[in-house]
Order: sequence, then C-alpha cells, then structure tokens
Amino acid sequence: MQILLNKISQKPVRIVCALLLSTIAAAEKGALLEATAVAKTIRGMTPNTQRSDRLPQTVANAVRRDLSQQTGISRNKLSIIDYSRQTWPNGCLGIPKPGEMCTQALVEGWKVVVSDGTQEWIYRTDNTGSNVRLFISPDEKENLPKSVANAVKRDLARRIQVPTDLLRIERAERRKWLDSCLGIPDPVTLCTQVLTPGWQVTVALERYASSSQQRWVYRTNKSGSVVKLDESATIQPRQIPKNELPPALARNVVFRALVSGGIAGRSFETTLMQDGRVIQTQITGSGMGERKVIRRLSQQQVREFQRLLEESNFDRYDRLDYLPAPGSADYTTITLTSTNATIRYADIIQDLLPKDLRQVIEAWNKVLY
Repeated sequence: MQILLNKISQKPVRIVCALLLSTIAAAEKGALLEATAVAKTIRGMTPNTQRSDRLPQTVANAVRRDLSQQTGISRNKLSIIDYSRQTWPNGCLGIPKPGEMCTQALVEGWKVVVSDGTQEWIYRTDNTGSNVRLFISPDEKENLPKSVANAVKRDLARRIQVPTDLLRIERAERRKWLDSCLGIPDPVTLCTQVLTPGWQVTVALERYASSSQQRWVYRTNKSGSVVKLDESATIQPRQIPKNELPPALARNVVFRALVSGGIAGRSFETTLMQDGRVIQTQITGSGMGERKVIRRLSQQQVREFQRLLEESNFDRYDRLDYLPAPGSADYTTITLTSTNATIRYADIIQDLLPKDLRQVIEAWNKVLY
C-alpha cells in the first residue's frame, strides 16, 4: 500500500518538472528566435542606418594635412569646427580640376569646415579622406574684390579671344607695388613713385588648361581700375625637346630629380628607390660621382608618395617645360621624373606653377629633408 502511495505522490512532481522543462525550452527557443531576428535586422540594415555620424580621424587628418601644405599653417593650429555628411555628384566631389575627367557616380563623403582661429576653409571629401578638395579658400577667392577679378578676366579675354566664363582665378595675393605703374613701366604713362596697394592675380583657362597648362599673371591696384599683364611672370610652358629628355627610370626607381645650374653651377641626381632608399649622386663633367644614401623611407612612406603622385595627376604634365623669360637672373633647373612622366621647371617661378605640381614638389622636398 505504501509503495502505491509513493508512486501516486511522485506523479505530480514529474508533471511539474515536465512543465518546468517545457517552459524553459520554450523560453530559450523564443530567445533564440528573437536573437536571430535581431541579427537578421542588423544584417539587413541599409548603410544609412548603420553608419556613424562621427567624422573619421583619417578624414580629419587628411584635411588638416592638405590645408597645412597649401597655406604653410602648422597642423596643430588647424581645428575642425564643423562637419556634416554629404553625397557628392561625381568622383570629383563637384569640384573638377582643369581637364579632369570625373566618374559619374554619387560619392558619399563629408563637408568639413577648418579654422585657424582667424579664418575658415571649407573642404569636400570622400568617406575615407583619400580624396579631399578645398572648396573655398579665403585668401584666393573670398577676399579678392569682384571688381578686380572681373577687370582681370575682361583684359585676358580680350587678349586671347575667349569668353570670360572660361577663365578661372587660380590664385590671388595682396601686394604693395613700388609705383603707380605697378612696377611695369608704360611709355605713355607717368609713374608716380608711391607705394600702391593691390593684387597679384594668377589666371588659368577653366576647360582647356589640361592641354596648355598656361597661366597668366596680372598686377592690379586695389580697386581693379588699373590691371597689367606681368609678361615676365606669366608661365607659358613648352614641350621639352626630345634630345633634352632624361632616360626613363630603372625598374627599381620610384622617382628622380635632376638639379642643375644656379650660382654654384653644381648638378645632382636624387632618386627614390622602391626599397625606400633615397640616393644622391653629384654629376660632374666626367660623369657620375659617388653615390650616397641620404635617407631611408618606410614602405608606407613610399606608398604615400606614390599615392600623392596619382592624386596630383602628375602624369598629365608630361614633358611640359616651365622656364622663365629669356634674360632672367641665375636660376636652378629641376627635372622631375616619375614612371610615366617628366616635367622641368625653374626654381624662381616655382610659386607660379599649377597647384598640383607645387604639392608634388613640397612632398618631394619632405622626402629629401
């Protein structure tokens, strides 16, 4: 009888245990289903719902680095004061360079505002900072009076017979000229020996600059009522004659600079090798002198320099010769060669070269020093 009672009393316990186990299993299954649903939701999110609105450090660094190179302002003095996500209309971020072909695809990126505490610059970038473009430069565009810009464009349009809307103000700097003739004497005008505030303005052809790379330099007074073409400073590049082209780079060479002339009259060849060595050789009348390694770059630094060459479109300047007007003072000639292009320029007109070339030259100088 007792055994029978024990069996009867154990049944409710077994039933309760079974119910508990069933409930736990159901709960675990529900949690698993919920977790699976959440995972599917996350995987199914669009980029817009997943992306962070925080500006990537790579973008901030790229913008500050570019602005520092262009203005000479230390990166430590440049601050990001505003930024926002943007969708740009093409691969040029809506700011094509002269002669540049833009991929016709929407590009996700950023609008970034930078300041040094006294003025602001606006940049457009892609998502990673590999493509950064200055949209507004206070020194070059905002502060130049429209009356001056229009007067310069009208004069140049008349000279070269093109519409003014094909002309682009590439650079503008404040100047104080030594006389009322802006330092360019005019046989029919009396020049007053008085300091004359004004501008030095560099102009380029908006659409056709890629074929000629020509730049015109103007001097103006403060209001633009007097504008004069500075023919001695105006750059009219020519093609380097075939017999003056240096030999192509060897397979293990990334970049080469040939420097000659100047007051000292010495010549050097400096090469950046793929392994990071920077080798300099003095060229004498009897040929090449002693080769010496003056620096060693990391592989990352070599890749960064190669990327700069690509981003600056160095190849499109191939065989262009930027030399000053005949009769200019002693100057040094520098010939730069990459895998696909060679350009030559004089040091005394380096500041008048296209911005892309100036960036390559600045980067190369950092490689050397």
